[in-house]
Amino acid sequence: MTLSHVVVDGSNIATEGRTKPSLNQLDEAIEAFAAEHPQADITVIVDATFGHRISSKESDDYEARVLDGSIVAPPAGVVGRGDAFILQVADKANASVFSNDSFQEFHGEHTWLFDKDRLWGGKPVTGVGWVFVARTPVRGSVSRRAVKEAKTDSKSTPPSKRDAAPAKRGAAPAPKKTPTKRSGSSGGDKPKVGDSKPDGAAAPRSRAAKQKAAGGAQRSASPDGGRNERGGSSKRRSSTPSPVNSPGDFLRFISEHQPGDTVTGTVVEFSSHGAYIDVNGTKAYLPLRALADPPPTRARDYMSMGAELTLEVEGYDTPLRSV
Repeated sequence: MTLSHVVVDGSNIATEGRTKPSLNQLDEAIEAFAAEHPQADITVIVDATFGHRISSKESDDYEARVLDGSIVAPPAGVVGRGDAFILQVADKANASVFSNDSFQEFHGEHTWLFDKDRLWGGKPVTGVGWVFVARTPVRGSVSRRAVKEAKTDSKSTPPSKRDAAPAKRGAAPAPKKTPTKRSGSSGGDKPKVGDSKPDGAAAPRSRAAKQKAAGGAQRSASPDGGRNERGGSSKRRSSTPSPVNSPGDFLRFISEHQPGDTVTGTVVEFSSHGAYIDVNGTKAYLPLRALADPPPTRARDYMSMGAELTLEVEGYDTPLRSV
């Protein structure tokens, strides 16, 4: 396969198989990929926190490469820790993406990710080196929600086109093409999959959404979310996860902490499959599986409300702003 342009998800590749990113590992991966695809132009993009998470020994080299343009960091405030920026660059350049991420939250917008050879992954194999393969993005609940929202948005467009048609045929424009009707059709669809639905939900349902959001990769420990997904369409809408933290609290936390760091927090809430810990204003999720093997039935059997715990940061679920 001949690749003409490849955008590298630098943060993802630099952290493959590791708890902290390594600029040296990123260099090795790019060098090996370029050797297999010498004709490809390569653009390397990392997230805004990359420079704070790598080893201090690599910081000077990283800063120099950002200045000379060989590594690109997205503008401050980009949602998704640079994923949106990576995909926009790849889309505009008609490039392939080198990443082990599936970018599920963008499947509705960037359907080209499923085209042949548009997504590549890779892993270092001991005694062999880096091995690269073409990938198909993994679909999941986040992907299905993104596709559903994209379809909902697209359905809001035809009514305005139909409104404009009678005017061209000479029909009276006032009753057919009124601002009230258009805003009603487009504004009425989005709240069904947007923020107004969770905000108006009853307390138990909001708690279930929090559990599903914080569960993230631990979907097997969140049976409530599974029942909602297998239920009817109204249940799926009501179980749409809400972000656990505000953008400011979440971004502050990830700028100050990285996976493997130790933090101290206070137990502020129990759920059916874990507990929530307040760490200087940011809510972090502690699953039952982290308490014992096999996991206990209730977190409250291991701790009390208001208890102070010292924990290790395992990772983040960026779309849901969950720690």
